[in-house]
Amino acid sequence: MPVPASMTLAKWRAASIEQVPVKPGGDCDIPGRFRTTSLGGAPARVYGQSCITDVTVLVAVHERRGFFVLLQSPPANTVASDYRVFEQMRRSVRFLE
Repeated sequence: MPVPASMTLAKWRAASIEQVPVKPGGDCDIPGRFRTTSLGGAPARVYGQSCITDVTVLVAVHERRGFFVLLQSPPANTVASDYRVFEQMRRSVRFLE
């Protein structure tokens, strides 16, 4: 999604978190631990959140575009299997110039 030139990763992360209704009025817990990573070479932050199911969320900003990637996993999945799938996806992303 296009974002203003002034959009930083920290602002994009905060804006994405604001869009998720947290308990008691919503379906999700407050986001968990944030981890620094990358998406196609662009700085990114990833965090987990427990909603109706567990989700892993990645946010990144690259060349005035904001990215929000969400992996929703069935409760039966293990954390390790979710991590493998998410990392395969994340490492496969390349931005074309």
